[in-house]
Amino acid sequence: MPKDWLVSAVRLGEWDTKTNPDCEVDVRGEKDCAPPHIDVPVESAIPHPRYDPNSLNQVNDIALLRLKNTVTFTDFVRPVCLQLNDNVRTATFDHIIMDEAGWSKTESITSSNVRLKTELVGVMLEKCRHVYSMQSISLEATQMCAGGKKGVDSCRGDSGGPLIGLGTTGRGRTYYFLIGIVSFGPASCGLEGWPGVYTRVGHFVDWIQATVES
Repeated sequence: MPKDWLVSAVRLGEWDTKTNPDCEVDVRGEKDCAPPHIDVPVESAIPHPRYDPNSLNQVNDIALLRLKNTVTFTDFVRPVCLQLNDNVRTATFDHIIMDEAGWSKTESITSSNVRLKTELVGVMLEKCRHVYSMQSISLEATQMCAGGKKGVDSCRGDSGGPLIGLGTTGRGRTYYFLIGIVSFGPASCGLEGWPGVYTRVGHFVDWIQATVES
């Protein structure tokens, strides 16, 4: 994002950017619509204090947005869980299947009007470090990698988006939790052998909690 751009609002409940509300037609030909999306003003943007936008490796690429208004959750607007336990804080998610979603560039258009989702597999950091060292990029333990399969990747327009996993409670209920944040990748998305790089959220849980509570 250009340095002179400011984040003014967050859109919630969006799926297709060309329609409002988003609707689908059922087998009987009847239209079923979600509520209109909402735009919530941003009170302040809080980047990590050690983030350097000019760095090659984009370490500490994480920020929080404090909203001006309280958000009412619905069937179409829900938060993703933030895991606090020690296992998730240190987990690297190697070989784990995760989901990434966004409105990014595709093979045929510069950006998708419909939110897309793809499955990505976690890649061992050492393997990913070797790949990116060819571009003089040194990845750190606060980062993680996923993907590297031809044609399957996050891409331009996804930056800042979620990499999520599916968890299960002790009572057998499933939930989604935040694992990573899209940071950067190769110039051409979906290159075989070139995983995307993500901020590993588990490392930043303490900072997130301290910043949210302050």
